[in-house]
Amino acid sequence: MNKEIDTKLQKILSKTGDLNFKRRVITMLDYSDIQPGDNILDMGCGEGFYSMVLDNLYDCKITAVDFDPEILALAHKWLDGRSNVTLEQGDITKLRFPDSSFDKIVCTEVLEHIDDDKTAIKELYRVLKPGGVIAITVPNKNYPLLWDPLNKVRESLGLGHFSPMSGFWGGIWAKDHKRLYLPSELRG
Repeated sequence: MNKEIDTKLQKILSKTGDLNFKRRVITMLDYSDIQPGDNILDMGCGEGFYSMVLDNLYDCKITAVDFDPEILALAHKWLDGRSNVTLEQGDITKLRFPDSSFDKIVCTEVLEHIDDDKTAIKELYRVLKPGGVIAITVPNKNYPLLWDPLNKVRESLGLGHFSPMSGFWGGIWAKDHKRLYLPSELRG
């Protein structure tokens, strides 16, 4: 990442105090190796944070897709007027794009919410150009104790996690997570 881009990114990230989030953004951008003119899919764009960052830092075309129309409406408020960003509703397991459409794909904190994550990953690879890069982030099964102490203790006792439907007691599973991942599960 060059100095100009790094300076712009640090200004954007200065608005959050979440060090893990900052690290995730920087790692995702470094890994993606965005080049001028790249056609990028922001899959599961949510409110559009990554699309905003990509548009502010790089000369590229971004297609931001999310399944949830209410969340996508928030993204429209944040991203409307950006000529390099197109927003649309879509299903990660049935993407409307032709094969080999995107140079880079960003899919951060999405797969854990999808019933059929294997089909979702196949779809991402289908629309990725040969030699392209997919940057995926997901919650790690080896999360620190302090992030979710009740479920971590239950897990260590062989009792499994509280149900995601358990509200507060569901911990990090309570946000509609279907699963957490180990790094090896994504590489395979």
